[in-house]
Parts: sequence; C-alpha cells; structure tokens
Amino acid sequence: MKISIVAIAIFLLPFSLKSQTDSTAKSHYVPYFKLIQQPVPSGGCVIVHQDSEVKRLFEYMELHNAKTKSMPGFRIRIYRQNNQQARQKSLDLVADFIAKYPEFACYRYYDNPYFKVSVGDFRTRFEAMKIFKLVSKDFPEAFIVQENINYPRVD
Repeated sequence: MKISIVAIAIFLLPFSLKSQTDSTAKSHYVPYFKLIQQPVPSGGCVIVHQDSEVKRLFEYMELHNAKTKSMPGFRIRIYRQNNQQARQKSLDLVADFIAKYPEFACYRYYDNPYFKVSVGDFRTRFEAMKIFKLVSKDFPEAFIVQENINYPRVD
C-alpha cells in the first residue's frame, strides 16, 4: 500500500509542477532561456539546446524565487535595544550608517520588544566578516547574524 502511494506521488509530481508553472502569471518576468537567446545589437546570438524538462524546472525555480524574494544568508547587526530611546536611536543609526557606507543596504525593523538595525546582504559568513572588520570601527557593538537576505543582483 505504501509503495503504491509513493509511486502515484512520483508519477503525478511532473504534472503538479506543470500546473503550478502554467497557473502563475508570467507577464512580469522574461524566462531566463528566452532572455539569453535574444539577439544583441552587435549581431551576436546565443542558442541553448536543452531538454524541455530542464527548462521547465528552471522556470519553476525562477517563479519560486520571485515569490519568496529572500534566501538564507548573513547580515551585520549594528543595533539592538528595547529601551525608551531605542526607536529614535535606531533612526539616527540608520542615517549615520547610510552617510558613512552608502554602498550597503541598511534595514531597520521592530521585532517585539527590540528595535534592530542590520546591514548588508551576504551569502556567506566570510563575505560578512570582510565588511564587519570595516564597519566595527565605526559601530563597535556590531556582530554578525544569520538572517534571510535579499537575492543578490545578477548583472
């Protein structure tokens, strides 16, 4: 009995993936394979010969990533307090950080009962550590935390 349920689930998995990708609105993005195959002004063109299942799974992952908009990673926490001045102090720290390091994203949020300020979107602890050494000079209470981060830009 258990084997037949697993067999049915494995058999229906491709159909469920197909229905999920077909039912999602695709008008707001261009699939990656179509994007890289568009001709460029210099006349160059890329042709991808790929199995249709691989293309379908790749498009499914693109849609999934577009919905979640985040991934596990690391940030540098420069502030975390819950006293009466915490709200204003967090606002001041955000302004101060952006003035000193405009190239890094800065996130301020309230996680009851704390006001928190975190900076950066780093995929690895090593990437975070490089910037932490720079930031900790101006923000000595900083430390590295594991958080969901925004997807990095791919240009």
